[in-house]
Amino acid sequence: MLKKLSKRRKNKHTKGNDMSLSNYTVYSIIFFATITLTSIVTITLLRPDTDNLSVITLLLGFFTTVSGLLVIRKNVENVHEAVNSRLTSLLEKTEQLARLQGHAIGMEAGKAEEIAHQKEVIKAASVGLEKLVDIKK
Repeated sequence: MLKKLSKRRKNKHTKGNDMSLSNYTVYSIIFFATITLTSIVTITLLRPDTDNLSVITLLLGFFTTVSGLLVIRKNVENVHEAVNSRLTSLLEKTEQLARLQGHAIGMEAGKAEEIAHQKEVIKAASVGLEKLVDIKK
């Protein structure tokens, strides 16, 4: 079951644990830069007589914040994927260890039963020998 989930997860995320930005993130940043620059040019052309520095600063602050959040989001996704893959491997190893411990416990129980059976056989054989010796006397 865990192997199937980890295979699905690997197939879903084809890039693995690299820290590069995805195409989605790059395109989003380019899109926001285009909107920001278009807004700055539009405001400058529509309001040539007024001081537009505060509006331009606001737009650049918005662009910087959104771009930073997109980059951070991608890095958080990469860390999340790395942690999940390590937890998956830890669960698989724990499952294997538990299975091996179960086999070891089963083998010990089987050996204990075998020793008890051998003791019974020896006891029965010794009782049979005693009776045989008693008969011969």
